[in-house]
Amino acid sequence: MISAVLFDFYGVFQPDPYIIWLKKHDLEPSKGFSNLVTQLDHNKIDRTAFLHHLGTALGRVVTYQEIYGSSPPALTEEVIKIATELKNNYRVGLLSNASRHLRPRLTEEGIIDLFDAITISSEVGISKPHPDIYITALAQLKAAPEQTLYIDDNPDYVTAARSLGVASIQFTDSTQLRNELSQYNLL
Repeated sequence: MISAVLFDFYGVFQPDPYIIWLKKHDLEPSKGFSNLVTQLDHNKIDRTAFLHHLGTALGRVVTYQEIYGSSPPALTEEVIKIATELKNNYRVGLLSNASRHLRPRLTEEGIIDLFDAITISSEVGISKPHPDIYITALAQLKAAPEQTLYIDDNPDYVTAARSLGVASIQFTDSTQLRNELSQYNLL
Protein backbone atom coordinates (compact mmCIF):
# COMPACT_ATOMS: atom_id res chain seq x y z
CA MET A 1 0.00 0.00 0.00
CA ILE A 2 1.36 3.42 -1.00
CA SER A 3 2.07 5.74 1.93
CA ALA A 4 4.50 8.17 0.27
CA VAL A 5 4.86 9.96 -3.06
CA LEU A 6 8.26 11.13 -4.23
CA PHE A 7 8.49 13.81 -6.95
CA ASP A 8 11.27 15.00 -9.22
CA PHE A 9 11.47 18.79 -9.59
CA TYR A 10 12.85 19.72 -13.03
CA GLY A 11 10.59 18.48 -15.79
CA VAL A 12 7.73 17.89 -13.32
CA PHE A 13 7.21 21.00 -11.15
CA GLN A 14 9.04 23.20 -13.60
CA PRO A 15 10.29 22.82 -17.17
CA ASP A 16 14.06 22.24 -17.10
CA PRO A 17 15.69 25.35 -18.63
CA TYR A 18 18.98 23.53 -19.30
CA ILE A 19 17.27 20.72 -21.25
CA ILE A 20 15.22 23.29 -23.18
CA TRP A 21 18.42 25.20 -24.01
CA LEU A 22 20.23 22.03 -25.15
CA LYS A 23 17.33 21.10 -27.45
CA LYS A 24 17.11 24.64 -28.82
CA HIS A 25 20.78 24.38 -29.87
CA ASP A 26 20.55 20.76 -31.08
CA LEU A 27 22.92 19.59 -28.36
CA GLU A 28 22.62 16.12 -26.88
CA PRO A 29 22.98 15.88 -23.09
CA SER A 30 24.93 12.65 -23.52
CA LYS A 31 27.60 14.31 -25.66
CA GLY A 32 29.72 15.52 -22.74
CA PHE A 33 27.19 18.08 -21.57
CA SER A 34 25.71 15.71 -18.99
CA ASN A 35 29.09 15.47 -17.23
CA LEU A 36 29.13 19.24 -16.70
CA VAL A 37 25.63 19.31 -15.24
CA THR A 38 26.49 16.32 -13.03
CA GLN A 39 29.46 18.26 -11.63
CA LEU A 40 27.14 21.19 -10.93
CA ASP A 41 24.50 18.89 -9.41
CA HIS A 42 27.16 17.32 -7.14
CA ASN A 43 28.35 20.77 -6.04
CA LYS A 44 31.82 20.08 -7.48
CA ILE A 45 31.67 23.24 -9.62
CA ASP A 46 29.68 26.44 -9.23
CA ARG A 47 27.54 28.17 -11.86
CA THR A 48 30.42 30.35 -13.03
CA ALA A 49 32.65 27.33 -13.69
CA PHE A 50 29.72 25.46 -15.26
CA LEU A 51 29.10 28.30 -17.74
CA HIS A 52 32.84 28.66 -18.42
CA HIS A 53 33.26 24.94 -19.20
CA LEU A 54 30.09 24.91 -21.28
CA GLY A 55 31.35 27.91 -23.24
CA THR A 56 34.75 26.29 -23.73
CA ALA A 57 33.10 23.14 -25.09
CA LEU A 58 31.06 25.23 -27.53
CA GLY A 59 33.84 27.65 -28.43
CA ARG A 60 31.88 30.73 -27.34
CA VAL A 61 30.68 32.57 -24.26
CA VAL A 62 27.56 31.13 -22.62
CA THR A 63 25.73 33.34 -20.13
CA TYR A 64 23.39 32.47 -17.29
CA GLN A 65 20.62 34.54 -18.94
CA GLU A 66 21.05 32.62 -22.20
CA ILE A 67 20.14 29.35 -20.49
CA TYR A 68 17.96 30.41 -17.58
CA GLY A 69 16.54 33.75 -18.71
CA SER A 70 16.07 36.70 -16.39
CA SER A 71 13.87 34.64 -14.07
CA PRO A 72 13.21 30.93 -13.61
CA PRO A 73 10.38 29.37 -15.61
CA ALA A 74 7.05 29.42 -13.80
CA LEU A 75 6.11 26.43 -11.71
CA THR A 76 3.35 24.21 -13.04
CA GLU A 77 0.41 25.17 -10.82
CA GLU A 78 -1.53 21.97 -11.54
CA VAL A 79 1.38 19.82 -10.30
CA ILE A 80 1.53 21.92 -7.12
CA LYS A 81 -2.22 21.37 -6.72
CA ILE A 82 -1.81 17.60 -7.19
CA ALA A 83 1.04 17.43 -4.66
CA THR A 84 -1.02 19.48 -2.20
CA GLU A 85 -3.95 17.08 -2.58
CA LEU A 86 -1.64 14.10 -2.04
CA LYS A 87 -0.15 15.68 1.09
CA ASN A 88 -3.57 15.39 2.76
CA ASN A 89 -3.16 11.58 2.91
CA TYR A 90 0.46 10.72 2.08
CA ARG A 91 4.00 11.80 2.90
CA VAL A 92 5.30 13.85 -0.02
CA GLY A 93 8.98 14.06 -0.89
CA LEU A 94 11.22 15.67 -3.47
CA LEU A 95 14.19 13.97 -5.15
CA SER A 96 16.08 16.11 -7.63
CA ASN A 97 19.37 16.25 -9.46
CA ALA A 98 19.95 19.93 -8.86
CA SER A 99 22.48 22.52 -7.78
CA ARG A 100 22.62 24.08 -4.34
CA HIS A 101 20.25 26.79 -5.62
CA LEU A 102 17.15 24.56 -5.57
CA ARG A 103 16.39 24.61 -1.84
CA PRO A 104 16.39 28.46 -1.66
CA ARG A 105 14.18 28.48 -4.78
CA LEU A 106 11.66 26.19 -3.07
CA THR A 107 11.56 28.66 -0.18
CA GLU A 108 11.20 31.67 -2.50
CA GLU A 109 8.34 29.97 -4.36
CA GLY A 110 6.62 29.17 -1.05
CA ILE A 111 6.45 25.42 -1.67
CA ILE A 112 9.19 24.10 0.62
CA ASP A 113 6.63 23.12 3.27
CA LEU A 114 4.83 20.98 0.69
CA PHE A 115 7.56 18.38 1.17
CA ASP A 116 8.08 16.15 4.19
CA ALA A 117 11.59 15.33 2.94
CA ILE A 118 13.85 16.88 0.30
CA THR A 119 16.80 15.07 -1.28
CA ILE A 120 18.96 17.15 -3.62
CA SER A 121 21.96 15.68 -5.43
CA SER A 122 24.24 18.65 -4.66
CA GLU A 123 23.59 18.17 -0.95
CA VAL A 124 24.19 14.40 -0.85
CA GLY A 125 26.87 14.08 -3.57
CA ILE A 126 25.00 11.40 -5.52
CA SER A 127 22.70 11.82 -8.50
CA LYS A 128 20.04 9.81 -10.26
CA PRO A 129 20.06 7.15 -11.57
CA HIS A 130 22.51 5.87 -8.89
CA PRO A 131 20.56 3.58 -6.52
CA ASP A 132 22.02 5.25 -3.41
CA ILE A 133 20.21 8.54 -4.02
CA TYR A 134 16.85 6.74 -4.13
CA ILE A 135 17.75 4.84 -0.95
CA THR A 136 18.71 8.13 0.70
CA ALA A 137 15.46 9.77 -0.39
CA LEU A 138 13.39 6.84 0.88
CA ALA A 139 15.18 6.95 4.24
CA GLN A 140 14.62 10.70 4.55
CA LEU A 141 10.95 10.21 3.65
CA LYS A 142 10.73 7.28 6.09
CA ALA A 143 9.17 5.05 3.45
CA ALA A 144 9.94 1.58 2.17
CA PRO A 145 10.33 1.09 -1.59
CA GLU A 146 7.09 -0.92 -1.84
CA GLN A 147 5.22 1.88 -0.02
CA THR A 148 6.41 4.64 -2.34
CA LEU A 149 5.32 5.99 -5.70
CA TYR A 150 7.96 7.95 -7.65
CA ILE A 151 7.22 10.55 -10.37
CA ASP A 152 9.87 11.72 -12.85
CA ASP A 153 9.94 12.87 -16.47
CA ASN A 154 13.19 11.04 -17.27
CA PRO A 155 12.58 7.41 -18.32
CA ASP A 156 16.03 6.31 -17.11
CA TYR A 157 15.31 7.63 -13.62
CA VAL A 158 11.89 5.94 -13.59
CA THR A 159 13.51 2.65 -14.59
CA ALA A 160 16.14 3.03 -11.85
CA ALA A 161 13.43 3.57 -9.22
CA ARG A 162 11.46 0.58 -10.48
CA SER A 163 14.58 -1.61 -10.23
CA LEU A 164 14.54 -0.88 -6.48
CA GLY A 165 10.90 -1.93 -6.16
CA VAL A 166 9.47 1.59 -6.22
CA ALA A 167 6.26 1.99 -8.25
CA SER A 168 6.87 4.81 -10.72
CA ILE A 169 5.13 7.10 -13.17
CA GLN A 170 6.89 8.73 -16.09
CA PHE A 171 5.51 12.27 -16.09
CA THR A 172 4.46 13.85 -19.37
CA ASP A 173 1.91 16.42 -18.19
CA SER A 174 -0.39 17.16 -15.27
CA THR A 175 -3.46 15.59 -16.90
CA GLN A 176 -1.64 12.31 -17.47
CA LEU A 177 -0.26 12.45 -13.93
CA ARG A 178 -3.70 12.98 -12.40
CA ASN A 179 -5.08 10.08 -14.48
CA GLU A 180 -2.31 7.69 -13.44
CA LEU A 181 -2.54 8.70 -9.78
CA SER A 182 -6.27 7.93 -9.99
CA GLN A 183 -5.43 4.47 -11.33
CA TYR A 184 -3.34 3.96 -8.18
CA ASN A 185 -6.39 5.20 -6.18
CA LEU A 186 -4.30 7.98 -4.70
CA LEU A 187 -6.53 10.87 -5.87
